[in-house]
Amino acid sequence: MGQEKSVNNKIALQPYKTAMTRYLRSLMTLRGTTYPQLSAKLEQRGIQLTSEHLRNKVSKGLMPTDLFIILCEELNAVDKALAEIGDIAGDISQNTE
Repeated sequence: MGQEKSVNNKIALQPYKTAMTRYLRSLMTLRGTTYPQLSAKLEQRGIQLTSEHLRNKVSKGLMPTDLFIILCEELNAVDKALAEIGDIAGDISQNTE
């Protein structure tokens, strides 16, 4: 893939990364969950991530899909996560055009 295509892909994906970050942070706030608490819940599932590492992944919107799904499970949002992230990403895209 050429550099131009790569740059265009990053631009096209950015609203979704931003939406995912906003969504997870808002869920954590609504649920009263902190990064250390979420990290402890993940550890109970055999996933070892420090709260700082988890914060970085959420802040950058870069994580494997399986981790994202597990975070949504832990925050009780699996059934609505994709629809809400799609809505947020759509709003972001409209505001940047």
